[in-house]
Amino acid sequence: MEIVRKFLSCLGLTIDRRVFCITEHGRMAIMPPLCLPGDIICICKGARTPLVLREKSIGYSLVGC
Repeated sequence: MEIVRKFLSCLGLTIDRRVFCITEHGRMAIMPPLCLPGDIICICKGARTPLVLREKSIGYSLVGC
């Protein structure tokens, strides 16, 4: 039971208000809370985590990682 409690505690710290989603291609992800349908998930060379971008009239804005 102790190992389950430790796992759930770590999981809670990792998720931290993030939301579950499924991408257009059926992949599961945990996204920042401000993400909207149509946001773009980018895997950038050298980044430690994928980035979430939102297209604007000129360029993109960073939603979260």
